Amino acid sequence: MDTTALFTLSHGVYIAGTQSGGRIIDAVSQVEDGTSPVLSVSFMAHGETASVVGENARFTLSVLAKDADPWLIAAFGFQTSAKADKWAAIPHEEWLGFPVPLDCLARMVLQVEEIREYPNHRLALCRVVDAEKVRAGAPMTYGYYQSDVKMAAQAAFKAHL
Repeated sequence: MDTTALFTLSHGVYIAGTQSGGRIIDAVSQVEDGTSPVLSVSFMAHGETASVVGENARFTLSVLAKDADPWLIAAFGFQTSAKADKWAAIPHEEWLGFPVPLDCLARMVLQVEEIREYPNHRLALCRVVDAEKVRAGAPMTYGYYQSDVKMAAQAAFKAHL
């Protein structure tokens, strides 16, 4: 199977943030709209962020821009919150009681309503509690990350070691 075919799906690149850390994720989809939208968010099942989100039931989702600093992705994607203070590594602010990166297009607070377990991932259905557009710009798609940003993010991570 050619798994690179999955890179053509129109997923974005996001930071799922908690008080104790966060994680780069790429599998988010809006499943209900209206005054109280619902998103599906998929996490690695055994990651630190997935366990914290399951316990606390609230987290932030920050939408990254196509022109985001590769270090932002490296800081949240290439190390574990169990060993690194990811928020200390990037410029951020408090928003509605949660740390969020300064460099994002939009940010949301999500309330977990249901979690479904899979062998490698955890799928959370989340109600959007609040949302705010931060700045204009094009969102980073997962395909663009794979083709144009991944190598720069890896280099940024190695430079910060």
